[in-house]
Amino acid sequence: MRPPQAGGQSSGDIGPPLPQNLEAERSILGAILLDNSALNVAREKLAPGDFFLSQHAKVFQSMLRMSDMSQPIDLVSLTEELQRAGTLEAAGGAAYVSALADGLPRVANIEHHARIVKQKAALRRLAHEAAAVQERALAGDEDAGAIVARAKDAFSRIAEESTSQGLDLFDTPEEIENAPPLTFAVQGFLQCEAATLIAGLSGDFKTWIALSVAKSLLDESTMVWDTFAVLHKATRVIYLIPESARGPFRHRLEILGLIPYVRSGKLLVRTLS
Repeated sequence: MRPPQAGGQSSGDIGPPLPQNLEAERSILGAILLDNSALNVAREKLAPGDFFLSQHAKVFQSMLRMSDMSQPIDLVSLTEELQRAGTLEAAGGAAYVSALADGLPRVANIEHHARIVKQKAALRRLAHEAAAVQERALAGDEDAGAIVARAKDAFSRIAEESTSQGLDLFDTPEEIENAPPLTFAVQGFLQCEAATLIAGLSGDFKTWIALSVAKSLLDESTMVWDTFAVLHKATRVIYLIPESARGPFRHRLEILGLIPYVRSGKLLVRTLS
């Protein structure tokens, strides 16, 4: 396997190594190989030039090209596409490409990794621009005001791009306006795609309330406490109770008839024990 090489974003004469995260870059490419839908997230945030390694940039460019042609992206087809484009060796060779997904989980946090890669790319551009400003200033051939103006423009563009990446953390106005209508698993009590909090002092029956709701989602009940209609059943319920050991909690499960659901794996429990 060929060792990784820095691409166009190399450190040059700047001195210290430039910011980069090779594991994040590799995770993005590996995740796309495992699940082609991950490319939709990556291409919204990244361009090939954002990758530190030239190998990774070439692989990502080939993935984008394959996606545009509606071709599936797997190890065999990607290697063939790189070879057809004459960039397989420049991408590290077949052995390096085939190892991109090694050791990766089936589900990768590609959006988080894409933000990391984008931020590292912005930092490298800042470093290059700062080095260019220093070089022009030391040459003494330009007016100081002109150098400052060019630097301000360059830094402003980089700052604007970095800020826009930060805004990706928030819902867009279009996403808010096109959000689906409110739905309930238990009418008027337990919302879908939301967190329902039950607050109270110790001994106020919070656990009994929560277990009753869990049971109604798993059994044949159509109502909770003969008051709230059960609209959507659950395939599985996860119940976390870090303040109670197994003994006291088992007692409550037995009273409500929930032990069979624990045995079947439909009710997963995590206690203080």
